[in-house]
Amino acid sequence: MPSSPIPTMDSHRCNAAGWGRLSSASDMKKNILILGGTTEARLLGQELAIRNDMAVTLSLAGRTASPLAQAVPVRSGGFGGTAGLVEYLRILEMLREHGWSAKRCIPHGGHQMSLNIAAGLGLGGNESYPGIFQPFGGFADGIPVQDSYVQLPEIPGVGFEAKNELFRVMKAMVE
Repeated sequence: MPSSPIPTMDSHRCNAAGWGRLSSASDMKKNILILGGTTEARLLGQELAIRNDMAVTLSLAGRTASPLAQAVPVRSGGFGGTAGLVEYLRILEMLREHGWSAKRCIPHGGHQMSLNIAAGLGLGGNESYPGIFQPFGGFADGIPVQDSYVQLPEIPGVGFEAKNELFRVMKAMVE
């Protein structure tokens, strides 16, 4: 079973100069982001790799130290670091221009930092895994999941500060 309820996303069409109108039929490639990490995602990437009308990227959340070779380009990390967050902001702007609300966006995440980013951007939520990817995964200590929702801790920071086990691990790295 796929790790995400929606394994692909048609993000945005663009030309070689960046975001904007398409200049010719040859620029009409759909950008497809596959949320990877499963056999199904790998097989989907293989099937789409031969298509000339798509630019396909497989996104791994960084769970695998030595991922299998893929038939399409691979990126790692939830929002994709700074560049991925900037790209996500561009996608949100494009959605706004077409009448879509950020509340309809629920990114694939898995940790407290993604939850804080989703809240800060006014998204509709964030796919998270309370008991997986520890000590990074899950939510701040003492914050319960109620009716499939979780509140953000009322402290400054990106959320990791309220996870005692993670704080211990990170502190040991700088001592």
